[in-house]
Amino acid sequence: MQRNNWLTHENAARTTAIVRDMTREYRAIEETNELKARYDKALQGAQIGVFDIDLNTGKSEVSDTWRKIMSIPDEEKLDDPQQIFLDRIHPEDLPALKQADRDCINQKTPRSISEYRVRFGDAIWRWMRSDAVVVERDENGRALRMIGTQTDVTNLRHARNALEASEHQFRQVLEAAPIGMVVLGEDGVFESVNPAFCAISGYEQQNLTSGMRMSDILPKEEVKAIATRVSEMLETRSSQVYSGQHRFMHSSGEERWCLLHISWFFDKNASSNSFIGQVSDITELKKVEQMKNEFVATVSHELRTPLTSIKGALGLIGAMKDVELAPKVERLLEIARNNADNLADIVNDILDLEKISSGEIAFDFQRVTMNEIIRAAVEELAPYALAHKNTLTVDLPAAPLYVSADVGRTRQLLANLISNACKYSNAGTPVLVKAELVSDQVIVYVQNTGQAIPESFRHRIFDAFTQADSSDTRTKGAPGWG
Repeated sequence: MQRNNWLTHENAARTTAIVRDMTREYRAIEETNELKARYDKALQGAQIGVFDIDLNTGKSEVSDTWRKIMSIPDEEKLDDPQQIFLDRIHPEDLPALKQADRDCINQKTPRSISEYRVRFGDAIWRWMRSDAVVVERDENGRALRMIGTQTDVTNLRHARNALEASEHQFRQVLEAAPIGMVVLGEDGVFESVNPAFCAISGYEQQNLTSGMRMSDILPKEEVKAIATRVSEMLETRSSQVYSGQHRFMHSSGEERWCLLHISWFFDKNASSNSFIGQVSDITELKKVEQMKNEFVATVSHELRTPLTSIKGALGLIGAMKDVELAPKVERLLEIARNNADNLADIVNDILDLEKISSGEIAFDFQRVTMNEIIRAAVEELAPYALAHKNTLTVDLPAAPLYVSADVGRTRQLLANLISNACKYSNAGTPVLVKAELVSDQVIVYVQNTGQAIPESFRHRIFDAFTQADSSDTRTKGAPGWG
């Protein structure tokens, strides 16, 4: 309401009142205040400070959140927030910030975006990020007003620096690794390779990372085998590492054997799997292994003929009824026959190893009880245990343990384990042979009391032609392979 007092021409006092309905205006003001309060709460929750700069005067208005980000108390009067802000920016970062603002004001860039350090106290610096835009210009295009936001990105900056350092370290390891290392996309395309892999493949780094795939340097059958195994592991998540020996094609056309390890991780940004491969050239080792196998096979086969003749001759001598031999000669013949049998067993074992390596060994699986196999093996080796001053103890459940097994091979395996347990057991101690049913599998234990296998050798105990080298084991007269 507006009221106005006035006098008429007759000098009479009058009052004029004008009443206007302000409901809409006040509702608009209330809605504006509510909207502003919501925005203020949103800015506070997101920790976003807002500044509004008058480019004519250089003065600025700032939000409460901006004050909190800059650690300026609410009760502190700010005559010139813009100058306070500029005074606290690190000297090394100020030129870049001013240049970003100039480029935006002069319409070279649509926005002014920059990161810079702001001082808190005497020696504390925090990283800030501002994003500003010119919102008002005059008819000549001259910038009059700029509004922007400011956020504290210290933690993000540190995380980014750590990520960059980690990536740099990974790149250094990749480049300096003595074995071939590659990073592959889900489609098998080379994303990065190191010099060692370039030497293995014969291709330049630029050629490999220009669209070539792992399948381009592998025979088709190798690609199929690797893809099948890796796909199975990805589907079942049964393992994070694939290992295998595969042939690689050198750029010269030469075929080379390599040991391949593949691990993978899911890239959330790309929503796809990425693969890291380690490739070691084992071509020379393969050649040496082949030569060794061929030599062992040849020697074993060549030994069989004279060994058969020796055993036959010894058998004929023993079967001669018309010739009476002296007791000492009989003893020598017995020793010779025993050693010939032992040598025949060794040759047969070596030939079995050859068959296993080539995949040609045959098994005769039958449904039998492990109880019977263990008892027969223990009965057979009881004299051997007695000779080594040990006793064999059997621990079997009353119920039969049915298995599908090759009886002969299983008894051979048990004989090796039990004889080794007796050979390296302390005198006067028992050797325990135990079996039990775990889930749907029969577990057999052979336990003795004696010197333990060295920790450094345990990863090799199932390798062919290997034996821990120590004075204790050498005194046992072991043949040198296991």
